[in-house]
Amino acid sequence: MDKGQIFTLDMVIASIIFASVLSSSMMLWQFQRDKAHSEEQRIDMETMSGRTMSLLMETKGLPENWTQYPTDDIYSFGLVDEYLVVNRTKLNDLSALDYNSVKEILGILGPDYEFGFEVSVMGDEGYIIDASFGLVPDSNSSEVIVVSRECILDGDLARAVLEVWKR
Repeated sequence: MDKGQIFTLDMVIASIIFASVLSSSMMLWQFQRDKAHSEEQRIDMETMSGRTMSLLMETKGLPENWTQYPTDDIYSFGLVDEYLVVNRTKLNDLSALDYNSVKEILGILGPDYEFGFEVSVMGDEGYIIDASFGLVPDSNSSEVIVVSRECILDGDLARAVLEVWKR
């Protein structure tokens, strides 16, 4: 046998090693890409949830008397007349509106994103749900983001909770 000759077995082994390294690299790259996408989506949901809760609990809405307008003329919902003091009329009126219209105006527009909102009043045994709107996460829900704020409703201590998730 002369120097520099290649055996068929050597080529087969080299090809197997090369294919293994290449496929492992591709799988690792795909895993990292999926992980980055999932993290980006979670950050998007957290940002959206925080912004939505701030709009609801820190602003009067736009227009401020949005309860007197059709949803086509409402730019944002706000449930308070003062910082963190919930207006009962606005809360009840929000609960009476169409879920999809509210979802769009609140800006919860991600792919398959859903939300639920509730206000619970502090009672003797803890918080008791006073008003709720939207959906409830089910077993198919993933990445549930929960944002809560302490507030005042009808002169009582209350807690507003917003949940946003991907279906």
